[in-house]
Amino acid sequence: MLGLRHQRRACLKDYRDIWQWHGLFAAFFYWLFRLSELTPTRIWLWLPKKIGFLKRLAWNGRFEKATPWWHDIGVLLLVGVTYGAIRGAWSLQDWLSITARWVAWLLLVDMLAYHIRVLWFDDLEIRRSNEHRKVWSHRRIFFQALINFAQSLCLFAVLYHTYQPTVSFRTLLQASFTVATTLTRPDSLKAPTILVDLQVGVAIFFLVVVISVVASIGYNRPELGKSFNE
Repeated sequence: MLGLRHQRRACLKDYRDIWQWHGLFAAFFYWLFRLSELTPTRIWLWLPKKIGFLKRLAWNGRFEKATPWWHDIGVLLLVGVTYGAIRGAWSLQDWLSITARWVAWLLLVDMLAYHIRVLWFDDLEIRRSNEHRKVWSHRRIFFQALINFAQSLCLFAVLYHTYQPTVSFRTLLQASFTVATTLTRPDSLKAPTILVDLQVGVAIFFLVVVISVVASIGYNRPELGKSFNE
């Protein structure tokens, strides 16, 4: 069964194959998450292919993808943007607070879309071999997931600030951490229930889906299990 699955992945010739072999839901969500090409992380990974000097430094022509260190620089840049969103949310200028909230939503969508595509949809790319579909290393996905989870705590604190503008970042971060780790709402948090429930969903995604899935299948699934030099 495993060999047949890998054979099918290698034989994807057009988009009808996704529908035929993986069903309507997989085909629908594959196309839906193709929209993530417009998110910051995907744009960052696309840049070396289009910019001359970056193509020489940060693009692997054999496997047609950005190098691991370029991936990691992008992660660190978005951590910096997260810090800027925190500073903006607690500034005295309304336009900075509003901008910070929009940035928080964008970063949350970006990190979720990235991990969903890596885990379930990038291996369905048409007319690409298993070598091209591989990620560089399951280890860097695992560590990026940990970093993104920590980012999500800060980003939800920014969103909670909308409803408790006089509360400090540290207090809201503690509330965000409580929601994400215990999946319960602290009494001090006054944000709408739908926003708290959304953070619970994001926390479950990172803690259960991303981290546990990558850790459990990392050594068994060919496109995640080994880095390119193994």
